[in-house]
Amino acid sequence: MFRKQRIGKIEDIINKDMDNINNAIIKKLNHLITTSSYSQNNYTNAAENVKNEALKKSFQQYAKERALDISELKLIIKSLGSFHEEDVGVPNNKEMKIRSAFIDIDENSLINKCVLSDDDVIDAYNEALSGNAIFGSIRDILIYQLSGIKNAIKDIRIYSRKVS
Repeated sequence: MFRKQRIGKIEDIINKDMDNINNAIIKKLNHLITTSSYSQNNYTNAAENVKNEALKKSFQQYAKERALDISELKLIIKSLGSFHEEDVGVPNNKEMKIRSAFIDIDENSLINKCVLSDDDVIDAYNEALSGNAIFGSIRDILIYQLSGIKNAIKDIRIYSRKVS
């Protein structure tokens, strides 16, 4: 009987530790979703407001990539037994359209806004990947997503230098 009680207590401790680990991971993933959503909205807004067709297509592609990243992050959160908490403060596409309708936005401003928002996303990914809280296949997915984000910024900066 004593052995069963001891095993039960050990299982409780392990379950609490796993819950704490999952909650820490979920919190980091929710933050990545928030920053990635903001980046996605910036790319969507930029694609709708640039005149250069090649740049428009690039921005549309980057918005799709952020959307895929966000979907993947939400699936991970779901697999951990939770759901994404919708964050307040991230403007939606309708708000972005209304703002851009009243403001004459030049291409360089749009590019800078996209780069700055992706810099924030990169910082969020680096923060999430620091330490050992996120490991295994989740870590691999985040590293892969981060690589795509870095490539997008690199391409935008190359374009920006050519135009300047």
